[in-house]
Amino acid sequence: MGECVVENEMKIAPGKCKAIRFTRDSVKNPMGYSFCDQKIPEKTSCKYLGTIIRSNLDWLDQVNYIAQKAWKALQ
Repeated sequence: MGECVVENEMKIAPGKCKAIRFTRDSVKNPMGYSFCDQKIPEKTSCKYLGTIIRSNLDWLDQVNYIAQKAWKALQ
């Protein structure tokens, strides 16, 4: 899983990338995302800058994550 250099000389590692489609509708068929001839997996949620983002824009995963961290701090 090497890096790919694009036009502006940015180095991007496609193996570390995830695709997320933001919609409130149920997704029936996945899109076929790829970058530098490498398939990018489509996820329903991902962590970005410490915040968990869901494809349906629901905050349930983020709230559960913060609650777990707070519970561990109390123990």
